Amino acid sequence: MFKNRRIIKRIILYFIMICTMSYLLYAQEEADNIGIDKEQELGQDQDIITIHETPEKHSEESSDNLDNSGSPDTPDSSEELLAVKQLEVASDAKWLCELFMLKLVNDGVKQAFSELKPYFPIPGTELSMLEMQTYQQIELVKGRYGKVIGYSFVEEQIVSDTVLRFVYLQKFENHAIRWMFYFYKPEETWIFNEFYFDDKIREFF
Repeated sequence: MFKNRRIIKRIILYFIMICTMSYLLYAQEEADNIGIDKEQELGQDQDIITIHETPEKHSEESSDNLDNSGSPDTPDSSEELLAVKQLEVASDAKWLCELFMLKLVNDGVKQAFSELKPYFPIPGTELSMLEMQTYQQIELVKGRYGKVIGYSFVEEQIVSDTVLRFVYLQKFENHAIRWMFYFYKPEETWIFNEFYFDDKIREFF
């Protein structure tokens, strides 16, 4: 008789355990369903917010994130050909080169190009691409030759009172690169024409 009671108690315990596990599984399934419904609601709300964002908002966010560390902005494909300032005499051309090198060494490529842009006769999008490429190349140079420590003027050359060139050295910790600026005078004033830079300092000899 006692043996039968023990068997009955075990059966009751097993039954209680099965009921408890079934309830827990049911509760977990309901919680998961509620979580999925909430995620779907949040996703729908997020879609609505995205749809109602205006171009003006994106513009404001972009302006808040402008990089002032010397790196260029992404080119704007809507830019037209920039109005070009001309230089009256050769000394004005040298002043522009000095200003560019000073900004380049102290503030970075972006600030240096801001001084050059009014005098460069190429479309704005092309100039922005040139600025970005220059920034990327200078960053590679820094990684190889160390930080910038200064610059110096090397020489000035003029050909037939029509083509003018200024050469500078930008100094790094372990090497230097040369900058060459060219100006063209079609009639009475000088127009900034182009520039080059490389690390071939042996070309000075």
